[in-house]
Amino acid sequence: LRPGRFDKLIYIGISNDHNDRRQMFQALTQKFKIVDEEFDADAFVRACPLNMTGADFYALASGAYLSAIRRLITNNQEKDDEYDQIVHLIKSDFTDALATFTPSLDENDIRQYEGLQKS
Repeated sequence: LRPGRFDKLIYIGISNDHNDRRQMFQALTQKFKIVDEEFDADAFVRACPLNMTGADFYALASGAYLSAIRRLITNNQEKDDEYDQIVHLIKSDFTDALATFTPSLDENDIRQYEGLQKS
């Protein structure tokens, strides 16, 4: 990078506001085909740890999508007819992804970044 191009660091912080977190999640999953009527995105976001960043929500959504792809491949291998290529997500895809998920920042990291912001 050229000198002076990125000479300031700006700490944006992690949103603890439920509406902001829900909007992030909805933006990341808007093109997903969620077919499970039992899946409540609002309740799911409330179940997510408060120290999740936007990148963490992206990783969580990607994990759920990969879970759905694995399920699709398994189901298609069991069938002899044409492969279904549409990835449908269900509640368990998201809950399984959340169960194995670890946020990228812990409380110490957040305190450190907030301290840098104040200085």
